[in-house]
Amino acid sequence: NGKQVSKKSSCRMGYLPQNPLLCFMCETLQEEILELAVRYDIPVPEERMRSIATRLGIESILEKHIHDCSGGEQQKAALATLLFIEPDLLLIDEPTKGMDAVSKDQFSVMLDDLHQDGMTILMVTHDIEFAARHASRCAWLFDGRITADGTVREVLDHHYFYTTTINRVSQNADVPTVLTVEEAYETWNLHVRS
Repeated sequence: NGKQVSKKSSCRMGYLPQNPLLCFMCETLQEEILELAVRYDIPVPEERMRSIATRLGIESILEKHIHDCSGGEQQKAALATLLFIEPDLLLIDEPTKGMDAVSKDQFSVMLDDLHQDGMTILMVTHDIEFAARHASRCAWLFDGRITADGTVREVLDHHYFYTTTINRVSQNADVPTVLTVEEAYETWNLHVRS
């Protein structure tokens, strides 16, 4: 919002690191959230905790030791701790690392829901395919500097190395260039019909 970020900033930020275990000082998600409730002076935290756990589908792990949870459960648990403090801005580092296609789709639905609720999400990723499908803007960061910034199409289209696989293929074909398989299906069907 054009303001310097400080400890007194009115913008509440959440950070989901590449290693979700860094979000935990307590042994269970429930203990972690109750500790956050004290730190952020949130009265009656149980209802909010249950609501977030239900939204993320992790009710069953609230009292489970965090190290006994799967990688996906740990990531969702870390996200739950962030959602509990209701951030305006969510910073995410390499969220799809090690995820299979189904987990990526589920995670993207969660991010889309949060974005629809008004949350700003800033993600750092090497997963160009995921960014092409789910980002509204992209930027390239090299040696600590932003070297490209714009819409997903402006940043990813017509590159050879830093683009999606389907974009690479479509650049040398007699069809319009596309960034995603979904876009290819829509665009190329229209192209074939015309």
